[in-house]
Amino acid sequence: MKLIYLILFILITSLVNAENADFQFNKQDYSSFETVQVRANFSVDLSKDISLTNVKLYNSENKIIPLGISLNKINNKEYFIYFDLPSLEPGSYNFGFYDVFYNENNQLKKNNFTKTFNLIDNTENILSIRPTFVSGNVKGFEEYPFTLILRNKGINDLNINFETEGEFFYTEQNNFVLNPGVSKNVNVKTNLFNKDGTNFNGKLIVNYNSLFYEIPFNVKRTLILDNKTPTIEEPIKFDDMEIINESFEIADLYGNELNSDIEITVQEDETSIGDFSIVNYANPVYNITLTLGGLQKFATINPVFIEEIPSNGIYPFTLIINQEKNLDNNYTGEILIKSGNGFESSLPLKLILRYKEIKPIVKKNETLPPIITPPQNPENKNTIVLIVLVVVVLIIILLIIYLYKKNKYKEQKFNEFVETVKNRRN
Repeated sequence: MKLIYLILFILITSLVNAENADFQFNKQDYSSFETVQVRANFSVDLSKDISLTNVKLYNSENKIIPLGISLNKINNKEYFIYFDLPSLEPGSYNFGFYDVFYNENNQLKKNNFTKTFNLIDNTENILSIRPTFVSGNVKGFEEYPFTLILRNKGINDLNINFETEGEFFYTEQNNFVLNPGVSKNVNVKTNLFNKDGTNFNGKLIVNYNSLFYEIPFNVKRTLILDNKTPTIEEPIKFDDMEIINESFEIADLYGNELNSDIEITVQEDETSIGDFSIVNYANPVYNITLTLGGLQKFATINPVFIEEIPSNGIYPFTLIINQEKNLDNNYTGEILIKSGNGFESSLPLKLILRYKEIKPIVKKNETLPPIITPPQNPENKNTIVLIVLVVVVLIIILLIIYLYKKNKYKEQKFNEFVETVKNRRN
């Protein structure tokens, strides 16, 4: 009966989640290293914006999978997420938003909104693409160019071609072949300067080997001057663009903010591993280097270079401490991250050495060794008991004989005494 109630509860909860949130994946089956796109629509009023800490992926054993996630808010009820899958075992994976607060029927509630997708064993047509969502604001008659980064992660050649929905952007190259293991940057340019309107919504469609990605393009124009006549210029070249407004920091593995000072206790003869992440709060960041200040003799970072972290993205990294077992004292230092444009962020660290407990050695002449009594053989023990019993019996017999003879002697003497008395009377 309890099992039936549990099944009913799970089914009702799933139905509630299905009614309150809708997840639209660009497809149902994925491969390792492939880019996943998810559009999430909520039918309830969220009391708090979704953050990177809410977005998680679990395997069938309920273990979390670290991801480099890009989270994009479209409006108060709609989000767009994309990420590259790491190397994973084929099977079912549960993706969703966890610990989400929302209002329903004038009550504050918290729930998880999830959906399952399949990971298959495929290495043929695998494309990694960044970004798969483009959104931003322009002032007046500014342009909004961007760059696609395409990587062939499979074993087949990929025949790439582009289509656009919207007459305000275009690609420099429309067709090319992307060989296995090769990356290619494709500049996408806009021509908003001669277009009326304030909202430019379209799609860039990337076709490859009978498969495709749709990249939404949502740009809003502000601060249009009535009497301003736009100057028609060539679209801005990507190579000449300066990426500004960079903002990223080091967080825990799931993107949660850390304290200003981190202390890590390390056992003298052990290796410690710390999992961290870089959270990017602004524009896409490129060519990030990770280094250690003051701790490089005792620790290493993996990876030491990250090619890109997308806007609102998170990227995990690992700190390995005392791998050579050479930590000999307490040390302070920092993890330093730096982008290709020179933006920096750091996290102070303190390594605390814990010595191995040494037990005192007792010398032989200080304490006598314990006397060890060898175990007795049960047969020998029985033999000894038998011998003792025989001896006791013999002693008793001899004692009886002795007493008998002694009494016999006394009786003989008494009879002789009586005979002597009789003879005297006669």
